[in-house]
Amino acid sequence: MKKYDYIILKYCHDSITGEFVNVGVILLSEDRYLGAHFNSRYTRIKQLFSAVEKENHRQLMGYLQRRFNTLGIEAEDQLPITQRSINELAHSVLPPDDSAYQWSNVESGFTLSPENECIHLFNRLVCHYENKKEKTRRGDDEVWSSFNEELRKKKLSVHLKEAKLVTSDYAYNFHKTYKNGKLHLLEALSFDLEEVSKITEKAVRWHGRASALQAAEPHEFWFLIGNVESEKRKREVAKALNILNKIDAPKRFIQESDKEALSDQLESLISS
Repeated sequence: MKKYDYIILKYCHDSITGEFVNVGVILLSEDRYLGAHFNSRYTRIKQLFSAVEKENHRQLMGYLQRRFNTLGIEAEDQLPITQRSINELAHSVLPPDDSAYQWSNVESGFTLSPENECIHLFNRLVCHYENKKEKTRRGDDEVWSSFNEELRKKKLSVHLKEAKLVTSDYAYNFHKTYKNGKLHLLEALSFDLEEVSKITEKAVRWHGRASALQAAEPHEFWFLIGNVESEKRKREVAKALNILNKIDAPKRFIQESDKEALSDQLESLISS
């Protein structure tokens, strides 16, 4: 078991009433894993506090996610950042002030997997009360966490960077990419959705997104496909993969049951 500390980012609309909504969480474990998740959706905030500026909230959450992603890579690479407490790290990125966004007190716990615990805390403390259009039994982040366990063993995660593909009509930000002649886009996909009919719809959205990015710089999709258990979902996932396979761009599919293959392929790419 590994000890960890975590801290929550709260949106405090009124300091007098003390009303707040949790919008993010960061976690730092004793083995120096640093993880963070922030909620750029503002549906629940708007339901409670109608005066919130959507774009300002979205931009701040995006900035915090990018900044802590970078710090997480530095921590994994055993840079001096790992000597700082979670409180120091949080306040170095978003200092205490009189704004509506405030850090909570530090809490602690024990876990076998800090990465999975960070996702669990985010789902329980931040997303629990949201009404999502697409309800998942297991999210994309959890699928990525499973694949990333193999990458961390070989210290490959530190090579992944954020990158944006841009065309004249559309742009999309990818959080895990590696460039070697062209951009390799690692995208974890969970098809473990509560509504089975949504599985192929998710694939259709990705097909449309890929089509809109055809004119961007050279790139290749690496789709990391999470396991599903029920036979009914497996049949729908097969249909979804057929849709993704029609994307007119280089692509690879790596199943979670063969997640070591991602580690091998990425290591080969980096060393080439």
